Amino acid sequence: MEFKPVINMQEFGGLVVAKSKRRRKVMKKEPARTDSLGETLRREIVGVIMVGVACLGLVAICSQKSGLIGQKINHILAMAAGNGRILAPVMLGIWGLIYMNKQSLRPGIKTRGMLILWLTLLGILHLQLPGIEAFSRADIFNEGKLGHGGGLIGALITFLLKQTVGISGSYVVLVVCAVIGSLLLTNKSLVQGFKDIRQAGKDFSEWLKHRLEDFKEAYK
Repeated sequence: MEFKPVINMQEFGGLVVAKSKRRRKVMKKEPARTDSLGETLRREIVGVIMVGVACLGLVAICSQKSGLIGQKINHILAMAAGNGRILAPVMLGIWGLIYMNKQSLRPGIKTRGMLILWLTLLGILHLQLPGIEAFSRADIFNEGKLGHGGGLIGALITFLLKQTVGISGSYVVLVVCAVIGSLLLTNKSLVQGFKDIRQAGKDFSEWLKHRLEDFKEAYK
């Protein structure tokens, strides 16, 4: 009597389907790795370009022999940000380094805080120009075009604040903006910051007290 194996076609069909699904999953993973590698490479290239442009801007600002392109860059930065122009390439370089580790050029909370502080500085620099109280709209922007104060950005901030809240009120608004920018940059609450400063003062007082006691004991 011959023995013939019985094959369950449902189980056999399920096994074939399962194997085909596994193969499909394996085949889908490879393009994902390729896309991830390409995205990482793209971020690094863009980040390196941003850092390179930032370094070029610093050289153009700090060096007297930066060539024709360097002089143009310095002129544009001076017209835009005046005496605060050196911080523009610094922030661009930091932004480029951050972008290398992220997938978006959208600035984060700390980057926004740094930007607010920079704009606040430009406004303060323009408010410090001699005779700013009597300046007309044209005078404010002409000083900005010449690269004085905070440049055209600082001129725009100063003009808007001067027209709305006056010179004294402008300083109040800028101080508030500086506090907000500092909170975003440090990512700490104002109350916690004061507590940390208070605790640091207590620790320093205790340390100084012990040092004075040791000094007295040494000379007894």
